[in-house]
Amino acid sequence: MDQKRLILAAFLSLVVLLAWSYFFQPPKTVPIEAPVVVAEPTTEPDGGATAAVGESTETESVDAATARETIGAEAEQRVEVDTEVGHAVFSNRGAQMLSYRVNEVTGHDGKPLEMVRARAEGPYPFALTDPSGSALSINDALFAVEGPERGPTGISQIVRFEYSGDAGTATKEFRFLENGLIEVAIHLDGKGPWGVVMGPGLRNPAPEELQSKGLFRGASYLAANELETHQAQKLREEVRVAAGGIRWTALEDTYFLSMVAPKTPLSAVAMQPFLMTPGAGGAPPTFQPRPPPERITDELEDLPQEIRLVLTSQTRDLEADAYWGAKRYRTLSELPTSYELTRTIRWGTFGLIARPMLQLLLWIHDNVVANYGWAIVILTFVIKLVLLPLTHKSYVSMQKMQKLQPKIEAIKQKHRGKQRDAKGRPNLEGQRKMNEEMQELFKAEGVNPAGGCLPLLLQMPVFFAFFALLRNSVELWNAPWLGWIHDLSAADPWYVLPIVTGIAQFVQQRMTPATTANPSQRVLLNTMPIWFTVISFGFASGLVLYWLTNNLLTIVQQWTYQRLKRAGYLGGPETAPAVGAPAARKERAARVKKR
Repeated sequence: MDQKRLILAAFLSLVVLLAWSYFFQPPKTVPIEAPVVVAEPTTEPDGGATAAVGESTETESVDAATARETIGAEAEQRVEVDTEVGHAVFSNRGAQMLSYRVNEVTGHDGKPLEMVRARAEGPYPFALTDPSGSALSINDALFAVEGPERGPTGISQIVRFEYSGDAGTATKEFRFLENGLIEVAIHLDGKGPWGVVMGPGLRNPAPEELQSKGLFRGASYLAANELETHQAQKLREEVRVAAGGIRWTALEDTYFLSMVAPKTPLSAVAMQPFLMTPGAGGAPPTFQPRPPPERITDELEDLPQEIRLVLTSQTRDLEADAYWGAKRYRTLSELPTSYELTRTIRWGTFGLIARPMLQLLLWIHDNVVANYGWAIVILTFVIKLVLLPLTHKSYVSMQKMQKLQPKIEAIKQKHRGKQRDAKGRPNLEGQRKMNEEMQELFKAEGVNPAGGCLPLLLQMPVFFAFFALLRNSVELWNAPWLGWIHDLSAADPWYVLPIVTGIAQFVQQRMTPATTANPSQRVLLNTMPIWFTVISFGFASGLVLYWLTNNLLTIVQQWTYQRLKRAGYLGGPETAPAVGAPAARKERAARVKKR
């Protein structure tokens, strides 16, 4: 691989990096489809057929309904459930979840992070609807409350809601497990096909997060070992998925997750696009279903969009496990392996590198320095140390290639007139002879022309792995470093880190032994720091911090090599001035003048 290939590899890496930064999105989006789901008749244990869920039966008459015992409450009340994992707030009006704060994550307000999206009006999570998502009247009923109370081993708290009256008969029970899961059991009598609401959306993103192309927001489900994803801002109409084989469905963004894993059969899972209108004067926003395409206006098209889930039950009972919290790798990996929730951390192609890097980063944070910024600096030093043997070989190879440049140019000059035939077509035989002569030169001098490319090729996967790690690891979300850097997962608001990184990269490049005399190639190499600086304006601060630290360590390494070479340890006198330096320009001018 000659110098042109090295430059081409670096340039292509830059293009890929720029494209990934701008278009980085979750890897898979499912085509929109809306299959019709029909409830199938169920069979009683004695073999007799019953009607599909919710259809009126002759055995359940109005007289029987009026004879039921009335159960409920006289006034609305809030029910708070405290666990080590989080703090939940329910209303006994419809037994809906009004709030769930995660203890392990601090939000922008300095309090435990709120996972339930604020809204001007209900329904709220775990409200009951028909299959289309229209709220049932029982959501306005006042349920009687039992608990919260301590549960048996493995269960932190249990709270139970029960209602029987004019709006129907229903019970809801929530068991908060010590591992962070919530066991949900809902029973509804005497209604047609019914569903449970989740969303719309998740937590309360800041306005800049709603506009960010790098922050994923949407819904997903795992079925047949395939993780299918719908992005909130791209969903144009309801997607209804037959629920057979669905292991779980979730609302999520890049860092957080609200998941439901059904234990009883579902008929369908509906993913419905909702438009969000910000409230005036800091009031909670309002949500409305997205109109059909023929009724959408430019004003509505510009509104932020979220997804609401409706899980339609096949029977009068719905049981499920739910998880509300951060996509913290340690936490998700400790939940039941059948859910495979770690797959929601989208590290992409470089996950095999990102995972051990995250583990090492967390270890440094927990045992060395409790600051993720300095932990990134230390981890960069460790990576540099591991790659030192390869970078050393690269430096030695580049020194040898620099010494061979006159001989290489002589070979090129010798065969210059033999590269094309009389008609201007490529002369393959002439090119073959020139390449063979160069290979003999490399072999005689013991030089590997690809030696300078290897460290670059090895560092790029590490760079992309860091890119994926910082874009998808909640551990770095809202994590400060120092001074003006308050969030290592966000871009530097003052562009200080990108500019300093560009300067460091330029200095590093000037210290690198020159291996080409081609002016156009030199121009491309000299402008690379500028391109990297510009595109890094939108990178996460933690990623730029890594690249800056890597450049500074490389400068120290290059300076050390030059001192060692000056002392005679690396093959002779100090490295000759880079092509393009004043001395080299004067030498070329003198040669031109003699001609």
